[in-house]
Amino acid sequence: MEVLKIEKEIMDLIQSTFQKNVKDSTDELLSNEVGLSPVDLAILFSTLENKYHIQFETEDILNYQFNNVQNIAVLVLAAQQSI
Repeated sequence: MEVLKIEKEIMDLIQSTFQKNVKDSTDELLSNEVGLSPVDLAILFSTLENKYHIQFETEDILNYQFNNVQNIAVLVLAAQQSI
């Protein structure tokens, strides 16, 4: 699966789950522009793990890699390839 397809799926998931629009894959998800809350981000984290049958690493959050759709898509792809 390619990164752009994963990005679109994540943007669609954010729209359908949280009713938030992400205009650009590099928009910060916790910014006022997108408007996700930390709890929303935790729900997204869990939802993506279940959807793609992967596990993110704690470091991904601690190193601010789980902050925008583009970074998350790269993490999903990397986790899929390591299975």
